[in-house]
Amino acid sequence: MFTLILSLLILGSVIPAWARPIAGSSPSSTTFQTQIIYQSPNSLFLENIAVRNSSDLLLTSVFSPTLFTLNSNVINGTLNPVHTFPNATSLTGITEYLPGVFAVAASVTNTTTRESVPGSTIVWSVDFNGQSPAVQPLAQLPGNASANGLTSISSPTSNKALVLAADSEVGAIWQINASTGDTNLVIQDASMLPNAPPPALGINGVHVDLASRSLFFTNSAQGTFSRLAFRMENGNVTPVGGVETMANILSTGQPDDFALDRQGRAWVAVHPGALVLLSPSKNAGNLTQITAVGNAQGTDPELEQPTSAAFGPGNILYVTTGVGQVVTVDTSQA
Repeated sequence: MFTLILSLLILGSVIPAWARPIAGSSPSSTTFQTQIIYQSPNSLFLENIAVRNSSDLLLTSVFSPTLFTLNSNVINGTLNPVHTFPNATSLTGITEYLPGVFAVAASVTNTTTRESVPGSTIVWSVDFNGQSPAVQPLAQLPGNASANGLTSISSPTSNKALVLAADSEVGAIWQINASTGDTNLVIQDASMLPNAPPPALGINGVHVDLASRSLFFTNSAQGTFSRLAFRMENGNVTPVGGVETMANILSTGQPDDFALDRQGRAWVAVHPGALVLLSPSKNAGNLTQITAVGNAQGTDPELEQPTSAAFGPGNILYVTTGVGQVVTVDTSQA
């Protein structure tokens, strides 16, 4: 995923206008150039994506305990296994928490209800800085916890990092100290809960934004894109104020994971078949919402069941889908 490094010493104090709550936003539609660079032969459900410095992609699936890699420079290339995690059936979130080092969430998951077996969720470290990937557990989450989207906070002056995990089942964000393996609950809030029984999911994608000192997250069941301000206190993430709802996307579908670009805009994968762009408006306090690719009906064959998004070099956005697609989106005209 697009990783944002947070200085633990110097933080901006101004929250941009678009990061303030809005009463509502109206979706409009446009189209960006897309290309399917990979299609899984067996339509493997691709859950999440991260991009290495080499431009190779790292891909997870809720139907497989194997982390895969894909050469993004080859059209219709081969999905190659990196590592198969023990005592797991599913992989969900992935994030780069130190240069070349990625956290991956693994669990035993019922793929019908999307519920994890209590006590089975482990966040692993995969280090690509050696001749071969070095894999070791970072932390086991508490027995009632699960993990969906992951994001990270790293110190630019040390080899220390925090990994944050979105818990779709209990509506919470967990913090994992990558150095010690300690875990604690950062926040649990009604805005993060699913508003329906399983398989409905609550908080899904989560990412840190440096400029506004914010955690942004989606809630699939509620259809929302929200912000939570925070500060660092004794090495821990501490919320500042309450959760602010930035946009409601239910008119287009159910939001999944997303990517933040350098302009502070969010590119949100939305079921059943849209990529929604949320960006600042000329009117302070408003958020422009457009359908960048696909549609609310899910009838675009180049974007079926989008699940996550991550930026590579330049303006290329990689999007994964539930039918095994990896799609590139040229965002240079946005």
